[in-house]
Amino acid sequence: MNKDDDKLTTGQAAEVANVHRKTILNWIYGGHLKAARLPGKKGRYRIAPDDLDKVIEEYVPKPRKPKPSKAAAKAVTGQQNQLKRQPTNPFVHPDS
Repeated sequence: MNKDDDKLTTGQAAEVANVHRKTILNWIYGGHLKAARLPGKKGRYRIAPDDLDKVIEEYVPKPRKPKPSKAAAKAVTGQQNQLKRQPTNPFVHPDS
């Protein structure tokens, strides 16, 4: 078994990090991500999964909860206003 078998290509690393392949290359060129260059062919790299995990922790933002749309916010506000208008005693009509 080759010691490079557990290493990732730039494309595989991009899939794992959920970024574009060029982002992986920029991290390599910028010195943020360690990568082994393959002999012979220009621009071919292999990346250790542990090194990629460190960079992901530092540079890839965590997903946030989506904000509700304006329409959804208005609907919630409208529902809250309706609740405020309801009588406190269900046996008494509000007009009496």
